[in-house]
Amino acid sequence: MMRSQPRPSGTGTSSETDEALIERCLANDDDAWRQLVDRYTPLVYSIPSRMRFDREIADEVFQEVFAILVRKLPGLDNRRGLPKWVMTTTERVCRRMIRRRRLDPLITLPALPLLADDDDAPFDGELLGAVAAALGELGGPCERLLTAMYRQGGERRYEDLASELDMPVGSLGPTRSRCLRKLLSILERRGWPPET
Repeated sequence: MMRSQPRPSGTGTSSETDEALIERCLANDDDAWRQLVDRYTPLVYSIPSRMRFDREIADEVFQEVFAILVRKLPGLDNRRGLPKWVMTTTERVCRRMIRRRRLDPLITLPALPLLADDDDAPFDGELLGAVAAALGELGGPCERLLTAMYRQGGERRYEDLASELDMPVGSLGPTRSRCLRKLLSILERRGWPPET
């Protein structure tokens, strides 16, 4: 039903609507499943890619998202909303992967280019609001540090940041890790991500 080695570059050339493909999927049409997977493979891979997951973890995210889709598809009421469902589910799977694998949020939370007014960020306004509220609750030096670090997509030089924040260069990495963990804890306590 799904490829064992998915290709992130798949373009999904079928001109059928999602609704038509879903009907065929529910009738156990393997070709329809292949087309649906091909159609949404680039979207699914784009999210762990922007969060800088390595390929192995991105593949795990891909498999988990489509395993959830197989289970949830019969009860999916808004079939036209499948793109948003896939994106939201992928984001949630990525967050669970962070917790499950205890990934270093220092690597996996360039979700915070949200702070950089990045028009290409794959996250919706709901997540942006959740991050902004969590940063506000975090406050103080952590809020200033994370905002400064991710203002330009996480590509700030440590020397420049240290000077801007009046901090020793050597303390930025450990402080960032502590602050990101606190931010994740606040987001989780506030119910983000919502249960799938």
